[in-house]
Amino acid sequence: MAVGRAALEQFVAPKGTGYAGKKITDTHGKRCSYVRATTCEYRSIFGTIPVRRAYYRSGVSLGGFPLDGELNLPERDYLYPVQEFSAQLAVTMSYEDAQEILSCFFPVKMPIRSL
Repeated sequence: MAVGRAALEQFVAPKGTGYAGKKITDTHGKRCSYVRATTCEYRSIFGTIPVRRAYYRSGVSLGGFPLDGELNLPERDYLYPVQEFSAQLAVTMSYEDAQEILSCFFPVKMPIRSL
């Protein structure tokens, strides 16, 4: 797990924050301005790593993080396979049992509310 986590960190590090200048055009053709860099916690099957990413926004509407698309980061905190596995477990057993099984396979403790 430690080697996988280190490899993941080495893959993400060269990407930087995804900063692409003071203004970018989003997928809807709107011009967005750079606001700031923020950090999110990415919970992978190898453990949690911090990901620093640039935030862009157009006017008062919600903004976005270009790096999220480049890295295919999930909207929620957990890797897509972890989300899928947890959903499958949660529909067939109690949330507590699903939480326990998940923690056996992945180094995450998913809160019951997230299940």
